[in-house]
Amino acid sequence: MKAAPLACICAAIYLAFVPGGPAAEMTPTPIAGLKGNLSAARWTPDSKTLVVAGTRGLFIVDPATASVTREVELKTSLGSLALSPDGTLAAAGQSDGNIGVYAVSDGAVRATIAAQEFKAGEA
Repeated sequence: MKAAPLACICAAIYLAFVPGGPAAEMTPTPIAGLKGNLSAARWTPDSKTLVVAGTRGLFIVDPATASVTREVELKTSLGSLALSPDGTLAAAGQSDGNIGVYAVSDGAVRATIAAQEFKAGEA
């Protein structure tokens, strides 16, 4: 399956959550500054920020301007994404198997949780 361009997918996500009507009635707006392919995207609890994980890093998007406000370029691609309940931290699954924990405010790495291999049947 060919991956869709990150900007196109994020534009669709952006439009689906804009108040004021169904996304079908709106013209897609590309998000400026996104690079690579999208792996995951999550809204902060206040719906004021969109956090996007992809093959080129972690991107913080301002939906009001449809542009990237912060970018964390990484040497590994990100495959999954979760936000803390207060929206201040993003945990992203990396292609090397580790989990990186990043501050949404400035993109700083707060922690790296090392990958572990488990044998079948182990918890």
